[in-house]
Amino acid sequence: MNDSFQVHWLNNPFDYSDVTHYPVAPNQTIQQWLDNNGGLERLNQMPTVCVYKNRELMRSEYDQIIEDHVCFIMMPTGGDSGSNPLAMVAMLALTVYTGGLTSGWLKAGHSAYAIAGAQTAIMAGGAILINAVFPPPGLPNSAGSTQGSPTYSVSAQGNSARLRGPIPVNYGRMRIYPDFAANPYSEYESNEQYHYQLFCIGQGQNRLTNVRLDNTSIENFAEATLEIIPPMGTVTLFHTAVVLAPEAGGQDMTDPITLGPYTVNDSGTQISLTAHSVH
Repeated sequence: MNDSFQVHWLNNPFDYSDVTHYPVAPNQTIQQWLDNNGGLERLNQMPTVCVYKNRELMRSEYDQIIEDHVCFIMMPTGGDSGSNPLAMVAMLALTVYTGGLTSGWLKAGHSAYAIAGAQTAIMAGGAILINAVFPPPGLPNSAGSTQGSPTYSVSAQGNSARLRGPIPVNYGRMRIYPDFAANPYSEYESNEQYHYQLFCIGQGQNRLTNVRLDNTSIENFAEATLEIIPPMGTVTLFHTAVVLAPEAGGQDMTDPITLGPYTVNDSGTQISLTAHSVH
């Protein structure tokens, strides 16, 4: 047996004492150890992360010969617990790392008190760094600020704006809620409100089979106009580079006073058209 390294199976990430230690045979790979110890059945029962040499492994990487401690961490399931599982994995890897230093320090002649103090300093500094890299999730939606009723708004309810973010690549057939490719805006004409939205389906060619507004096909809305833009194409239905001035909206013009002035566009930029709605 290889007495230098072991496989540590953490059954409860919230209780570091609930761990089982297993011996490792010489020149044994992680996959071979799993095959000989029924590990694959345990991996399929609960979400489990394998940490080897301070990084998480994919199952395709289990063919490595065990030359260091191997940690299997069974991850909790359920709702949002307010913690980051990756942070727990990193803390366990840090614990194994500091534990591995103990034997080297003892051989070097350091006292147990000095070793304990050094381990405490490493754990404290590591915890601060790990919490900075893997912060806990934010507050649930119920704790956020309330918003006004969308009853009188024609804005999209299921799409989001991630402008200048990565463009998705779609594979297979799926139902998607595409991101906005430009800021949506509305205009009034003859007491009718028109809402303009430009969506980014994804990179390359994509085939659209059914476009819907919520759960209803867009073909059932006679007032809706749809234009599909191929890659490197040009939008012809409306202007896409539109900058809104929300501070100028909702002004009461019944009193004979001067409103504004308001900033139309940022310095260093040029515009070709300004528009406003009065109703």
